[in-house]
Amino acid sequence: MTRLQKVMLAAGTGAVAVGAWYASPILCGALLGMTFCSAAAATAVHRGHVKKRMRQALALEDATVARHALDQLRVDGALPNELAMSEALVCELEGQHREAVRALERLVESGELGAGDLAYARNNLAWSLAQIGEAARAIAVAEQALDDAPAWLAPYCLGTLGVAQLLAGRPQAAITTLREALGAGSGQARAQSIRAFHLGEALRGLGRFDEAAIAYERCMREAPNLGWATRARARLGQLAAATPYRA
Repeated sequence: MTRLQKVMLAAGTGAVAVGAWYASPILCGALLGMTFCSAAAATAVHRGHVKKRMRQALALEDATVARHALDQLRVDGALPNELAMSEALVCELEGQHREAVRALERLVESGELGAGDLAYARNNLAWSLAQIGEAARAIAVAEQALDDAPAWLAPYCLGTLGVAQLLAGRPQAAITTLREALGAGSGQARAQSIRAFHLGEALRGLGRFDEAAIAYERCMREAPNLGWATRARARLGQLAAATPYRA
């Protein structure tokens, strides 16, 4: 997902002979500039590693590592909007959706995001709104995100919209939207797993148990080690106990 990539430069200090301040201000400035650049480069490299850990933790749904990475970004002085987005993502992973909504609403209303980042923030806002029972509003926000989304983001927005439709009591619309998201989002294992699970939920709610089982099985294939696969496995067990959904 595209995030703000700028970093704040951190000043460094170096040992410079006192006489250099007087004998050669230009040389002194050059030496200090090298020190500043080295420190800034080191900080940027370190922050890049922290961001990578954050992305990996989110993909693996490891809330502990993601929270630790967020704390490190805060210490390192990440840009405010980047930090706010990261905090919202961690809150979502931890299930703290009301906190995520507050952070994302501030970002969306700040007027400081570019078009792509604004669509991304709206997509995540819609997801958290759906999770706290505001599905109707989530649908409107997800549709707005989808309207402005770059091509890479569109499958995510479709998935969020489908989940919001499901939670709003519109399973048939959710089935259509989630299938479209699954068709457009190949290679996005965690996101595909989430979409497949909710497709199974929509189909199960309509009594289409064979199709629901296929969706749950796909959820398990896409990301077998994540929590969504565990949920899908449980649903398959419930279906097997309730009805012989296969011949």
